[in-house]
Amino acid sequence: MSGALRVAVLGVGFIGTVHAHAVLASGAHLVAVAASDPGRGADAARRLGADRAGDAEEIVVADDVDVVHVCTPDALHVPLARRALAAGKAVVCEKPLATTLDDARALLDEAGDAVTAVPFVYRFHPMVREARARVTRGDAGALHLLHGGYLQDWQAAGDPGWRGAGDATRAFADVGIHWCDLAEFVSSHRITRLLARLAADGASTTVLFETDHGATGSTTVSQTAIGRRNQLRISVDGARASYGFDQEEPETLAVRGVDGTVVLPRGSASMDPSAARYSRLPPGHPQGYQDCFDAFVSDVYAAVRGERPDGLPSFADGVRAAALTDAVGRSIAAGATWVEVPT
Repeated sequence: MSGALRVAVLGVGFIGTVHAHAVLASGAHLVAVAASDPGRGADAARRLGADRAGDAEEIVVADDVDVVHVCTPDALHVPLARRALAAGKAVVCEKPLATTLDDARALLDEAGDAVTAVPFVYRFHPMVREARARVTRGDAGALHLLHGGYLQDWQAAGDPGWRGAGDATRAFADVGIHWCDLAEFVSSHRITRLLARLAADGASTTVLFETDHGATGSTTVSQTAIGRRNQLRISVDGARASYGFDQEEPETLAVRGVDGTVVLPRGSASMDPSAARYSRLPPGHPQGYQDCFDAFVSDVYAAVRGERPDGLPSFADGVRAAALTDAVGRSIAAGATWVEVPT
């Protein structure tokens, strides 16, 4: 595909705005946006520099749109993504891909060979890629423990809006799947069995799990952890080394060995090429969340043009997240019992 890609963003709240900034950073053409009402849409079009605002149902099938970003409330993901796929568009759909595992699987089937993506953007931190490269090379030895958590506090006070609605898995479906995606991406392990326990606040979950390569692990997910704005922390521990990453301090990777810990900075000469390609600013000039989104969208558009970027999260990864959420929900409902994760 030659020329600038023509893009539409459906939903213009916080996350839709992040998508739109990434679209513009990629050099693509932001053709249209859609919002919950015409006034908000028109304001967003002016604010984001889109050509027009319109109705989402019409935008997804418009002839002048190549790529659709679905950034709406969760219940609208499947119908809008399905309509876009039927119209031959590449589709970027916010997580969760669907509100049920069956719907997520059906959407993946309908996608066929289309370019699809789900923004598990923490994969695009250079130091996450560095940890993954070291694990893949075997530097850590056999991994035996994966642990950490994803803690936020935005539901601790005030009205959480539509994101606070839903069943006991709502916090896990919102951010816990990010942690699990990162753990599986870095380690190349797959979580096969888990036990989930819901805290009394209804917005915090602790999950114990086992993997297909014999490791065990745990993660705690909360959106009522006061003082934790957006703390995603992960450690992958092996026979010879362990690697620790904290997305609130994304410029470093903790490399731990029996003789001590080395804090590896982004931009280090020892970084693996697969990680260095995502280090886009000189050391000392911090990269953050928006930079990850920009890198993610850049890789999506490279895929639309026929390239095959490594580690691009697709609808298959969205189905994987739905399977984990399904297992967490079943374990909680059964009184914190061990359950198998659907394949």
